[in-house]
Amino acid sequence: MADISSLDYRQLRVFDTLIEERSVTKTAQRMGLTQPTVSAVLKNLRLVFDDALFVREQRGVTPTVKAEFLAPQVRDVLFRIETLGSEPDFDPAHQDRQFSIVARDFAQVIVIAPFIANVLKDYPRIHIAIHALPMAEAVERMASGAVDLAISSLRYAPERLKQRLILKERYVCAVAAGSALAQQTTLTRQDLETHSHVSASALSMTVGDPVNDLFKTAGIRRDVRVAVDGYLLVPRMLQGTEFIAILPESLVRTSYFPLRAFPMPVEFPDLHMALLWNGRVHNEPGNCWLREQLIRFLDERAVDRTPVC
Repeated sequence: MADISSLDYRQLRVFDTLIEERSVTKTAQRMGLTQPTVSAVLKNLRLVFDDALFVREQRGVTPTVKAEFLAPQVRDVLFRIETLGSEPDFDPAHQDRQFSIVARDFAQVIVIAPFIANVLKDYPRIHIAIHALPMAEAVERMASGAVDLAISSLRYAPERLKQRLILKERYVCAVAAGSALAQQTTLTRQDLETHSHVSASALSMTVGDPVNDLFKTAGIRRDVRVAVDGYLLVPRMLQGTEFIAILPESLVRTSYFPLRAFPMPVEFPDLHMALLWNGRVHNEPGNCWLREQLIRFLDERAVDRTPVC
C-alpha cells in the first residue's frame, strides 16, 4: 500500500461518489469532472490501497470487498472534514445551560429583571447567574469563559470587548419629595454646588464614576456627603435630607421612595449602556442566542418614556 498521506479531499469524494453511483460517467457528471480525471483519481486510489477497488461490469462498476470495507471509513472522514469548525445548534427549549451576566444594580432592575420575567419564562431549562463585579474582574472572567456577558456604561467599556448599545438614559437631578428643594420650580448650577450630594459612585464596580467625571468636565464643584455602592440605595438615602442625587430618569420613575426630579441645569450627556462580550464567544451558539434574545427584547418592549420633569 502506498503512502496514505498522499490522499486529498477530492480523491476521497471521488471514491465516495463511486460507491454511490457505481459508474465512472455518473460520478464525473455529479462532481463536475471529466471522465479521464475520475479515472486518474481511481488509478491513484488503487495504488494507495493496493486493490482494484472497483471492477467493471456490464452496467458500470462494482466495489470490491475492500472498497466496501473502506466505504464507511471514507464517509466518516468526509463528514469530519465537511463539519470541521461547525458547532452544534443551541436548543434552549431542550438544553440545560447556565449563563453568567455581570451588571450593576441599575441594569439588573431596568434590563435583566424584565427580560427574565418576559422572555426566560418560556425557557425553564435556562438559568441566569447575575454578578456585581468590578469591570476589570468581569473582563478577566469573560476571557476565561466564566462570564458570558456584561452590561456597563459605554463610557467605561474596554475597547477590546465586543459592544452593542442597548439603552440610552437621560440624567436628572433627584431630591426627596418632602424636602425644601422639592418646592423649588427649578434647580440651578448654584444649587448643585451649595447642596450636598448622594453619589452612586460604586468605585468598586467600575474604573470611575461617570457623574463625577462629567461634573469635573463642566467645572462644577460637587460635595459628595454619601457614596453608596450602586443606584438602588440612593432614593432611600435622599429621604429626610436636602441632598441631591444625579440619577438615570427611569430609576426615578420606578423608585419606591417619593422623589422630585428636575432637569439638569447644565449640559449633561446621556447615560449610554452597552452589552459587552468577549470575541472568543462571538460565534458560540448559546452566547449568540442570549445576546439576540436580550437585544430583541429591548428593541421590542414598550417602555414608559414619559418625562419625569
